[in-house]
Amino acid sequence: MIGQSTKLTPDIVNARMMRTAVKHFPVTSPAFDPATKVSYPS
Repeated sequence: MIGQSTKLTPDIVNARMMRTAVKHFPVTSPAFDPATKVSYPS
């Protein structure tokens, strides 16, 4: 993005990245303990 246009300011780059960012998160995010081999739901 920056290489295509040298007139981009850091604020413009940040705004474009924020606009195109994925804004949804998973409902659950399980954690796995490899030492005990136990999975913990969150």
